[in-house]
Amino acid sequence: TAWFKFGKNGNDAKTAGIYGSQTRDEYDEDDVEQYFNYMGLLAVEGSYDRIEELQEAGIHPTDILLLLASAEGDVPKVEELINAGAKTDVVDNNGKS
Repeated sequence: TAWFKFGKNGNDAKTAGIYGSQTRDEYDEDDVEQYFNYMGLLAVEGSYDRIEELQEAGIHPTDILLLLASAEGDVPKVEELINAGAKTDVVDNNGKS
């Protein structure tokens, strides 16, 4: 038997801290960079200029992640970020949301 229980006999993934348990302030610049790399955006864009501009503009890491995930059509990540408290009205330096 496993030492942990999921579903009706224990915790769901969120309660267990596996998925969707982060809050807005638990996301940081490292998460932004990791997501940028994971999605292959560095290979496409060739630099970190875009995320650096967003960070310099004072946009919270959670909101930067939301902008990136939305642009990529990453629905599960968008849902995770909204549940974490990302601002759905955030816009980038070009006025795009």
